[in-house]
Amino acid sequence: DEPRARRPRRLSAIAVAIVLVGLAGYLRLTPANYVVGGQDQGVYANVANHLAATGRVTVSDPLPDVLRPNDALEDYYQRNTYSGLGERDAIPWAREFLPGLYFHPTKPDAFVPQFYHLHPLWMAVSVSLFGQQAGGWAVWLAGMLVVGLCFFLARDLTGSVMAGSIAAALAAASPALSYLAKFPVSESLTAFFFLLGCWGFLRSEGHRGSWLLLSSLAFWCFFLTHISGFVLLAFLLLTIGGSVVFDADARTARRLVLYGVFVVLGYLWSFLHGLAFSYPYSRHIYYANLGWASEPARLAAGVVCAAVTGLVLSFALRRWSEPLLARFRTERAAAVAATAAVILLATGTVYRGWQLGFSERFVGDPWIDAKWHVADRGIESLYRFSPWVLATLLTWPGMVAAIVGLWVTVRRGYGSLAARIVAICSIGYYAVFAFQKFVVPYFYFYVRYLAAELLPLFVVLAAVGVWHLVTRMPRRARRTAVGVFVAIVGGGGLIGS
Repeated sequence: DEPRARRPRRLSAIAVAIVLVGLAGYLRLTPANYVVGGQDQGVYANVANHLAATGRVTVSDPLPDVLRPNDALEDYYQRNTYSGLGERDAIPWAREFLPGLYFHPTKPDAFVPQFYHLHPLWMAVSVSLFGQQAGGWAVWLAGMLVVGLCFFLARDLTGSVMAGSIAAALAAASPALSYLAKFPVSESLTAFFFLLGCWGFLRSEGHRGSWLLLSSLAFWCFFLTHISGFVLLAFLLLTIGGSVVFDADARTARRLVLYGVFVVLGYLWSFLHGLAFSYPYSRHIYYANLGWASEPARLAAGVVCAAVTGLVLSFALRRWSEPLLARFRTERAAAVAATAAVILLATGTVYRGWQLGFSERFVGDPWIDAKWHVADRGIESLYRFSPWVLATLLTWPGMVAAIVGLWVTVRRGYGSLAARIVAICSIGYYAVFAFQKFVVPYFYFYVRYLAAELLPLFVVLAAVGVWHLVTRMPRRARRTAVGVFVAIVGGGGLIGS
């Protein structure tokens, strides 16, 4: 028989799980059913319905066959081309006929939906099984799975069910994650695949290679869901290379290199998929973010060369750097590295916030100033500054806890393969949103970019930070402290956001 002492704990854990699932499910009801609208949610919903009805990605137009020769039709298309951004019409491969529906680059009788198609395919399965209005429930399910993965990530980072429960509670009550779980955009599904990939990598330490296989497949799905995969790929290669150089044994190093090759192949597959089925949009995104390197051949060659060079260099450095690195594998070195990372990020954040709100650095910027009027407006600018928005979503006590959790995770990641992926992705994505994509024009449409990777990571980090602090308190006070924190952060997030 089960020892009697364990039964109350198990019953308590079951009760907590039921409450969290109920809270998360309730706050994510009822999924929206968008069938019109010029923004992304309408595009996703209509592509999902189109996939469910026809099984095809492209949209066919019978008019070219009826109106040959096509002079009149081409004139009509030219005069009625939609463009959400004025410069798109000057780019041959970025012409939109309707919002989210691009001209096919080679076929005059076809149009190409804007986005990558795994997310609308996920919705289309629900539409096919349960009817047109059921597409949003697929997004709801992804949002619920995100809550569960926050629990598993925090639990396995700390070895504490308490930390996992804190993360699940914060994710369940998060207004941004709740809103996006009933809003048919791709960020909930993206967050699910991202967290699943991180969790699989984390679980691979000391376990079978099947966890790395799960991680790589999850990241493949991430790449096919969200075009920003080239950012994540850089963080993954840095994690793999650092692990091979720093502390992996020979067997683990070989396994990590194979994992890296598989992940790169997944990204290249998504890249080719984008060129085949989302050509205008993918070209435009790469052009806007990478400039000269956005040409398909250059980008593919650059990714392959960078990956091969990085993996080979990791093995080369591993051979001669062992005596040097041994000196730095100490608790003190780990604490110094973690402290330096937090101080650098904090200093850079303050400076970027000052540039945005209290200087003329971005006055005249076509996006920040001309379109959204955010530059040089003092505290009003800070309200739209991504780190400030992140703190608003977490609440400021939650943000402080996340900073503590970041310090703990970076310190552990200094010598732990499991924590390293969370540490590097947290620092990397925070840097992206603090120093590059640092303006959130309005809630919640633009908050979704934070919610795909950074917000779930910081929810987990906040749980890690609280766990780190309460374990230094008397045992009797721990549950009370955790309850107060969850009430403040969860309730404050709902009220303040």
